[in-house]
Amino acid sequence: MCAEIQHLKLAVSNSAATTSSLTKEFLINVMEQFKKDMFDEMRNFNKEISEVKVSLEFLSNAVDTSNTTMKSIQSEMSILVKENSELKKKCNELQSDVDGLKEKIRISEQYSRRTNIEVSGIPETPREDVSRIVKDLGAAIGMTVEDNQVAAAHRIPSFKRDRIPSLVVQFQTKMMRDTWIAKFRDSRNLTARNINPAYPANKVYVNEHLST
Repeated sequence: MCAEIQHLKLAVSNSAATTSSLTKEFLINVMEQFKKDMFDEMRNFNKEISEVKVSLEFLSNAVDTSNTTMKSIQSEMSILVKENSELKKKCNELQSDVDGLKEKIRISEQYSRRTNIEVSGIPETPREDVSRIVKDLGAAIGMTVEDNQVAAAHRIPSFKRDRIPSLVVQFQTKMMRDTWIAKFRDSRNLTARNINPAYPANKVYVNEHLST
């Protein structure tokens, strides 16, 4: 009985030692695998970190380039805005000069016509004698026309095809021009037939010769 008990104790002891050895070896293997996995993970992590650093550097460079470009654009825009403002100012000055010149020309043109009258409504005929028409017009409104009173007389083109070209008469003095206009206003309802029986009964108007 004692021998059997002793044998059982020995068997249990050997089994425990074997189990202990297996457990230790298993744990060592597990630890080694864990370490290997950890090292692999660390390597992958470091690689990813490096790639992230490269990406961040690229983005940083891109941002720096973009900022530099934006500063350059802003600088150019400031220059363009300044130039545009100067051009607008210059354009306004030139426009003012042009308007002033136009006004001077208008005044000059009107001054050059200060002794003129414009007669409209008298029909145009082939080979007409404008001087004769002026004398007939004068007779119709009660004015005697001397040759030395009229400096020039001629038709002016009409911008409308259906409109009879007007007649411009230039007198030697502004006083004579004003007298003719006053006489016309006294002669109401003047027609071309009053000037020449061969003309139709068109209304005739005598006014100052105004610039365009």
